[in-house]
Amino acid sequence: PDHSVLSKARARWGTKAFQTFFERIVIQCADAGL
Repeated sequence: PDHSVLSKARARWGTKAFQTFFERIVIQCADAGL
């Protein structure tokens, strides 16, 4: 996604929810060996 999509998601969900979502994605990528 481009920057505007991420900015809109953060504004809609709030910083904490966005951070939690991002951290989960990073963990899933690491677990998958990416």
